Amino acid sequence: MELSHGALVVALLAIIGVTTSFTKKKARRRLPLPPGPKPLPIIGNLHRMNTDFPWITYKEWSDIYGLPLSSRDIVYSRILNQDVIILNSVEAARAILEKRSSNYSDRPRFATME
Repeated sequence: MELSHGALVVALLAIIGVTTSFTKKKARRRLPLPPGPKPLPIIGNLHRMNTDFPWITYKEWSDIYGLPLSSRDIVYSRILNQDVIILNSVEAARAILEKRSSNYSDRPRFATME
């Protein structure tokens, strides 16, 4: 009986080690995200949000963590296990969504449609 508990513990540790290894390798392959507040597991940054006026929270995060595209306008947050990129100015939104839309769009381009 003692041997089976030991074997179970070793198997469990091996599974955790392999899972952690694959998770870290997968995370390294992705491009880095903009800076933002450190999220908690599952709820992310939901506990830090002002749910009545979320734009106030976004502005505060922009002042603290924002990337200087045009005065710290891009912030990353994780809310309920969903990645969220916050664009805090019209200039940042135009630069990302209009001028560089082909870089960030996940739709394929078809040469026959043009």
